[in-house]
Amino acid sequence: MYADPQSGTIRRIVIYATGLSSSSPVNAAAHVLDYSEVRIGDNFYLLPHNSAAYNRSGSAESREDIDYWDCRKFGADATVAFPTADQPQP
Repeated sequence: MYADPQSGTIRRIVIYATGLSSSSPVNAAAHVLDYSEVRIGDNFYLLPHNSAAYNRSGSAESREDIDYWDCRKFGADATVAFPTADQPQP
């Protein structure tokens, strides 16, 4: 994990597969996930920015790159009111 020393927020997570047995079909695997601050409305949120996953099985290798964009915050405001003794029931 990589953190911003000023704020302590996590900026990157790196995961490597270690100790794979020789009988495993997977020879190597890794994943890197980067975070950045994204403005949504009037606020900033620390969200995934991009990631890369790598896998090697025998002579076959694969890599998956993901970019996160156009993030939105969904929400709803609701009020629940119960009638009191002096209010008529609908």
